[in-house]
Amino acid sequence: MKNKDWLQLINRATEHFRTPFFLFSHLPIVNQLKSISEYFEGKCAYNWLSLKTLPFRPLLKWWLSTGLGVEVTSEYELLAAREEGFPPERIIVNGVAKHAWDNKCWSDRLRVNFDSIREIELLAHEATRHKWRIGVRFHPSVQEDPENPGIPDQFGISSEDFKKAISILNYNKIIPDTVHIHLRSNIPNVNFYRKAISELEHLVKQTNLVLKCLDLGGGLPAENVTQLDHAWESTYTKTDLIELLNLCHKKFSTVREIIFENGRHILANCGVLVLTVKDIKKINGFSYLICDGGRTNHALPSDWERHEVCILPVRNGPQVLTAVCGPTCMAYDCITRCKLPNNIQVGDNVIWFNAGAYHLPWETRFSQPLARLLWHDEQNNIIETRPKESFAEWWGTRGSYETHNS
Repeated sequence: MKNKDWLQLINRATEHFRTPFFLFSHLPIVNQLKSISEYFEGKCAYNWLSLKTLPFRPLLKWWLSTGLGVEVTSEYELLAAREEGFPPERIIVNGVAKHAWDNKCWSDRLRVNFDSIREIELLAHEATRHKWRIGVRFHPSVQEDPENPGIPDQFGISSEDFKKAISILNYNKIIPDTVHIHLRSNIPNVNFYRKAISELEHLVKQTNLVLKCLDLGGGLPAENVTQLDHAWESTYTKTDLIELLNLCHKKFSTVREIIFENGRHILANCGVLVLTVKDIKKINGFSYLICDGGRTNHALPSDWERHEVCILPVRNGPQVLTAVCGPTCMAYDCITRCKLPNNIQVGDNVIWFNAGAYHLPWETRFSQPLARLLWHDEQNNIIETRPKESFAEWWGTRGSYETHNS
């Protein structure tokens, strides 16, 4: 969806709802799914919803209508998918320490990818009892913590333990047919996948694993979003998918399904954050817009991402270096520093685009209530799905001495 289409929706929304608010729409998701499906055609490949990227009930209800599946990484995400009516065959359960989840969340015929040896040992009985379709999360050598290059992250089973994992499953008469690989968000380039698949090919041959499903996680970057640190930029694109899919089918002839969970790429453009300028300051030649929302409460990704910003109504004054700040007493609470018109006025709206990925799950209550949430539905209505949090709700989340003192 183009920015001009967003601005029309935002003008409608601001007539009825006070800021700050997130406004989400299904239309950009439709466009992204249509675009990516062109690369999947004839390859038995599908993009499932990464629920952790945007855990938003109207989105999950709408996604159910697409016929695609959902990937969950926590107990509550699993419960949400079940509550909204997803059949178990369309739920892939990833995440860590699943053996610590409440047993009440489990159901029959789920697709579960084990993350550790301990998970396998402690959940093997549940897997058999509930007739789960089982996979293993594999940690290839190229899977690193992006903040600490050269150090592996914590997800998946290493190549050293992979054979042991398959042996334990076989001992329990559980036949896995899926491998999940999630290298990271913003995968630098397709070479990372080439190396991971090469390692997996070796392990599959060693263990005689009949691989029917390959889950390659996410990794495609969000469009129209750049990294503040250029070292984090990605050259991995949708056109690389053709090569990647061909490689997978060549290496693993038994594969009948390839799943992706490209959260940022599919969801980033489905949301905007709308703020209002409440005060304007000039300090040592810099302009500061003090708004009713910002990084601390609403846009943690602004710490490393640069998003498009615009002002409503449109202002055409000379450009000056401007900091767009939130309402909290924290210097960190600056959503962007960029050149904006010098004639912005108190009461103007600031629009932060591409707020659909990892904004809502990282929102905070730092001295402020949760913002209202709006959804643009299939009937072209804009509906409020969560009002602005009240003081009683905000303060109630922190508990009290009287109710919790033992």
